[in-house]
Amino acid sequence: MKSMFDIKNPLPFDEKLFNKMSAIAKEAFEEAKKQQYTQAIVLFTSCGGEYCSVITNALSAEKTDEADLIERLVAANDTCVSSILCMWGDGNIDIPSFAFRKMLCELNPDNINARIFVNSFDGYSSIKLGNTMK
Repeated sequence: MKSMFDIKNPLPFDEKLFNKMSAIAKEAFEEAKKQQYTQAIVLFTSCGGEYCSVITNALSAEKTDEADLIERLVAANDTCVSSILCMWGDGNIDIPSFAFRKMLCELNPDNINARIFVNSFDGYSSIKLGNTMK
């Protein structure tokens, strides 16, 4: 799957961060059973935490895997997300579901400022999470 975004106000692109987060997502897929709608979501927090979860079915109404990832942040008392990367099983970069993005914003209001990597018409880019919530 592939979404393309027309970015009007991108954040400065951090290629090193993007590559690091992409590598974590790819590594997570090596151990996961991929299905048609499987995603890996990688979160970096402002406290230096790194979290990754494989979402078995991103179209699932229950959002169980996403809720488990949120619970890991809560359990670690590390809820301020600074960067987000979402990768489909085929390697394409996309944004996580609206429901998950909403969970992040409810978890910590500062998460609207988190950098989220997207695929734009000009290549990979990043925008604030809050810009995807409209």
